Amino acid sequence: MANSTEVYDVIVIGAGLAGLSAAATCEARGMTVLVLEASDRIGGRVLTHVQNGVALDWGAEWVIPHLHHEVVALMRDGNLGFAEPLDAPPSRWRYAGETVFTNYDRLRHTDSAFDAALQRIEQDAVKFAGISEASRSAEISLHQYLSELAPNVPVALLETAIFPLTGASPHEVSNHMLWTEIGYHGGSIHETLNGETRRMAQGCGALADVLQRKLKSKIRIRHKVTNISVLEKSAAVACGDTVFRSSDVICAVPLMTLEAIAFDPILPEPMQKTAKQSNAGRCAKAWAYCRSTQPPEETMNSDSELRFGYARQIDDQHWLVCGQLLASDDRPFDGEAARQLITANWPGIEIINISIVDWQHESLARASWHSSRVGWAARTQDFNSSRGHLHFAGGDIASRWAGWMEGALLSGQGVATRVCA
Repeated sequence: MANSTEVYDVIVIGAGLAGLSAAATCEARGMTVLVLEASDRIGGRVLTHVQNGVALDWGAEWVIPHLHHEVVALMRDGNLGFAEPLDAPPSRWRYAGETVFTNYDRLRHTDSAFDAALQRIEQDAVKFAGISEASRSAEISLHQYLSELAPNVPVALLETAIFPLTGASPHEVSNHMLWTEIGYHGGSIHETLNGETRRMAQGCGALADVLQRKLKSKIRIRHKVTNISVLEKSAAVACGDTVFRSSDVICAVPLMTLEAIAFDPILPEPMQKTAKQSNAGRCAKAWAYCRSTQPPEETMNSDSELRFGYARQIDDQHWLVCGQLLASDDRPFDGEAARQLITANWPGIEIINISIVDWQHESLARASWHSSRVGWAARTQDFNSSRGHLHFAGGDIASRWAGWMEGALLSGQGVATRVCA
């Protein structure tokens, strides 16, 4: 590696919420920090664009005000607010060839078998929370778990209810993820699937802007890290031919992208395998500006690649509709595919324009929010231990609220605090 005169206490790789939070925490403790970001923007899988006067989120979108304390504190720092909650009329649920207009509460009250299945899931989650980490070995797919849990309830109905939480195929995501999520929500299946969630009026990208304003440190975008060398008393980070040196490095990028970085010494094979395969999240998001004389209803599907759909009103005839799309194979979604799915889901609407972000096929993400793949629930914990002067942070490996913005912030703060100590 070539020499460089730039030396810092800490180099943070990745300017997502975890990386920015780690940088702010280190800087607040008097350390010199450099943040390196491969893309041309900050935020990572938090991405907001304004369309027709409305802040739309292509990545993280939801906040639970009474549980996400770090997010709310950051909103307070930036004088950010929540959007007005929308009315929640009955949704259209499509599963196993059936179509019903209902909502979560009504379904629990009218379908005793469905309600009993949710109670059983909650009991299993509470039991799981009491088992020691070393004993958590029984992992199966969410599909298999739900099929065996309640054979008298259509598994597609349960999968339809749970998809907005996982953003992954029920055949690939682990049952442990559902149990863990219930633990985050205080052990309540009702809070997990139907608790209060709010959108931010300015969009979630505003959180990254607040963190950036807190920093005096340099943030260098379009700086893709190619090599990280961990030395006996320091570390060196290369972006092509440019090398930066520091006492410690915090790597805060999505796990699935780690294979693009050469580590010296190399990461142990189990960690490499975990990084490549742990995340089953492959949800793409499409937002379409539409004309419709009727309000596009919220939809929950197991019979379409458009698994979850909802709308935001612009005026009496214009709407912004969002489709959360789950590919059945490895092909990327494009605008035309999203257009066809949206028009099939909401017949009669006229799409004026449409945009899509397919996170699985974004090279700097390689997956959407974290959904633990079968067999990998505990393996990401390997990344929570420092490897000399190299440390890892991120929403993918957060010990609490993994896959949420809250988890990314907590992970960045926790790792930075350990480095400073």
